[in-house]
Amino acid sequence: MPTQITNEYGFKLRGKTVASRLQTGNRKADNSPFCIRITIISTGANVYTYTESLDPTSNPKTLSLDKEIEITDITNTRTENNIITINGTYTLK
Repeated sequence: MPTQITNEYGFKLRGKTVASRLQTGNRKADNSPFCIRITIISTGANVYTYTESLDPTSNPKTLSLDKEIEITDITNTRTENNIITINGTYTLK
């Protein structure tokens, strides 16, 4: 079963991808395009939202579902309405 662990380098999150979608549009400030990939990760006990900014011209895709994923080098976390959002670097296993 996927688990979350803490090691000497900081927090890591391990789980499985259960949903993934892209959110695209134009920024209000300068009307430049943006793309955000939003992925839902389940550890079996908890569910987390992982977000990352992507280059909208790079043909971005959603992540495959039911794949083991590990989030490291976490740069930001936020809890809002009982939803934990994490930003960092991911690796699919």
